[in-house]
Amino acid sequence: MRKFTILLFALCFCFSTVVNAQVTENTKEKTSKHQKIENTRLAYQLIKYGYQKENALSMISAIDILLKQNISDLHLEIDNLNQIEVEVKNYAYLKNILDYARYKAKNNVNMLALVDQYDKELFKMKTTRGAIGGARVGNHTVLAKGSNFFWVVFKQNELAEVSVIGNGKNVLDLFIYDENNLLVDKDNKRQAECYLNWYPKEKKAYKIKIKNNGSSKINYSVITN
Repeated sequence: MRKFTILLFALCFCFSTVVNAQVTENTKEKTSKHQKIENTRLAYQLIKYGYQKENALSMISAIDILLKQNISDLHLEIDNLNQIEVEVKNYAYLKNILDYARYKAKNNVNMLALVDQYDKELFKMKTTRGAIGGARVGNHTVLAKGSNFFWVVFKQNELAEVSVIGNGKNVLDLFIYDENNLLVDKDNKRQAECYLNWYPKEKKAYKIKIKNNGSSKINYSVITN
């Protein structure tokens, strides 16, 4: 078990280097990011990699990171929810990942033991209301040529961050608007991943818009600090 845990941390370190490089490339300001959103981004990169490579270890590593971040659900604006008619909560999303990891682990006793351990931790996540101080994450679908919207309150003069990770090589745009519908910033390079940060001049709600430029629906995760 000890040897496996060391491998888990080594994998996280390797992915952290890759993710940090991608985040730095997309970041417009020379500011240090909140660790919780950086860790959460890393976890969702591991999940993406796990599905692509059918790698149980990367998925178990992602579950470990996310449980420590105390993530809470980021819900769609009600009009979006009515249109798509489904919203995958974090518990259900992570439970599917853990079940997939269990299937891929097969006869690896150490991995299966970790899966059982995290299964119990996930159940606690399901039964605990209102995680405090963690990143907010939404796992959603945006229709072809469509847009999704979220409202999030950010603190005054503190770094605000929004990150979007889509599946595959899809093309997404990210826009941030204030309460007066004025554009604050945008990342419209049309990539599978988007990232923005800014410093709100006052504590208020901001609208997050995620646009799908492709011809088919896209599954994605949106992360805020």
